Amino acid sequence: METDQDVSAAFAAIRDLVAKKCLRPRIDSSYPLEEHKAAYARLASREAKGSILLHP
Repeated sequence: METDQDVSAAFAAIRDLVAKKCLRPRIDSSYPLEEHKAAYARLASREAKGSILLHP
C-alpha cells in the first residue's frame, strides 16, 4: 500500500520531469465549461489523441 510520502515523491518526480521538459502532457482539445456536451462527444468518439480540457 502506498503512503502519502510515496505519492508525494512520485508527484515530485513527475514535476521535475515536466520542469526539465522530459515529460509533456498531450492535450487533444480544450473547451469552455459551457460546451461540456461537445467535450464529452469528443471523448465518446474515441478519436481524441490526448486529454480533453474543460475550462471556466
